[in-house]
Amino acid sequence: MAVHRLEAALAAFEDPAAKARSLMPLHRAWSNTEIIPAPVRPVVARSWQRQSLKNPAIRPLGTEDIVDRRERAAVLSGLVPLLEDRLLQLAADAGNELVISDDEGYVLWVAGPSPTCQAGAVPG
Repeated sequence: MAVHRLEAALAAFEDPAAKARSLMPLHRAWSNTEIIPAPVRPVVARSWQRQSLKNPAIRPLGTEDIVDRRERAAVLSGLVPLLEDRLLQLAADAGNELVISDDEGYVLWVAGPSPTCQAGAVPG
């Protein structure tokens, strides 16, 4: 079993809206080149790579795989309500969605305003 180091997406007192804005040009650069810019965390890079439309070998997880990963991430599953309670409104206020992934970067939960979620990340 691989051991993954836990890493916070935001530093203490870091502005979530500013962080989201700083990631936009990095994601845009990746979208155009498929090259992950250096400041992107590995867990985010793996998630972006799985979203690639240019690589037909990369497929999102199916519903059963998502359920299985959620069950294996029992500690994280237990924290989802707390994360939604504390972070969802901040994400929505910044025009973002709350995306929760496992330690391998697989998106397991997505929450946020409907227009944001329709255009953004999806589980798997």
